Amino acid sequence: MADEVYRPQRKPVTREDVAQENDPLAKIQQVRQAVAQETGQEAPRPMSEAPFEISGNVPPEFRKILQERKAAGPEQPVSAKAEEEYEPFEAPPERPKKSKKATPDAKIRVQGSDQLEVLLQKLADKHHWETFTFPSRSRFYDGIPETIHIRPMTGEEEQILATPRWVKRGKAIDMIFQRCIRENVPTEELLSIDRTHLLIYLRGISYTPEYDVEIKCPACAMKFSTVIDLNDLEVEACPEDFSREDLQGVLPTSGFSYRYRLATGADEQEISTYRERRIQQWGDQSDDDTLLYRTALLLEDVEGVNMKKELAMLLKRLPINDVAHLRNAINDPPFGVDTEVPMVCPACTEEFEIDLPLETNFFFPRKRQERAQA
Repeated sequence: MADEVYRPQRKPVTREDVAQENDPLAKIQQVRQAVAQETGQEAPRPMSEAPFEISGNVPPEFRKILQERKAAGPEQPVSAKAEEEYEPFEAPPERPKKSKKATPDAKIRVQGSDQLEVLLQKLADKHHWETFTFPSRSRFYDGIPETIHIRPMTGEEEQILATPRWVKRGKAIDMIFQRCIRENVPTEELLSIDRTHLLIYLRGISYTPEYDVEIKCPACAMKFSTVIDLNDLEVEACPEDFSREDLQGVLPTSGFSYRYRLATGADEQEISTYRERRIQQWGDQSDDDTLLYRTALLLEDVEGVNMKKELAMLLKRLPINDVAHLRNAINDPPFGVDTEVPMVCPACTEEFEIDLPLETNFFFPRKRQERAQA
């Protein structure tokens, strides 16, 4: 009995059929023909066949390839010779745009007018560098010279001092040092003793050695104004027989041996941050343990104990005579600028000493008229 079910016969597959099936361009062509039959309009040609124009700075080799491809048609490959002749190119540098007001004789200026250029040149001619020697003689540094060169401050440095965020963060002084020192010096690594002398010296050459202050007599409580001559402050250089190896000793009461280091600008910033953080957490009524924290921070070890928390606990138990000895050794090395200034009260003639006050007018001196009125 014959099979009455229709069974389609499979057409033999040729290589052309396989190629056409795998060719994406052939499939696109079929879609184009179907669209044309459906709409009755010619389907849009692909961008590869669409005519286009090239303008601008086109290399001759690239233009030759385009012309040959246009003449050969989209289905024919470009000659291998033209492909070989084409080489990558770099676009020519873009010409600067001319200003509408520019003239052939116009002078390109960096600063400004002729008058400004003359003034700036006069300032440059008067510019000079002062020689400054660190009281420590750089014996406690690695790579920092003993003598540096420093210039007076300008309006730009004053602007830094007038910026509250830099002053509050403790960055203002380092920013000024880095700008005014000719050598590349990591100023935060300078000893506090060297930084103090450098600060006083910089103030003296930038403004005047005369420093107006207001003092309160400890005997009669009278306030009076006076002038401190910064040139009168005594500066002692580091003794020849004092170096890093001498930063050690023995406590007078307990007999414990200890080693320490001298405070740097980075240490002072850390201590200040600690004080502010403690006030924020506990308020002004809490005990101020900044001196204890400072001593523990700068101690290297006491009889082998070198952890800061353990050193702080040990300092609380040491005899007060030992604690005072440590603070004097750490904070009062045998060199630096003496900031103790003798005073005499004009009302009660009481003689006393004050530590050089770093008030607002240290870098913002008052006018002569104000000093005369005071």
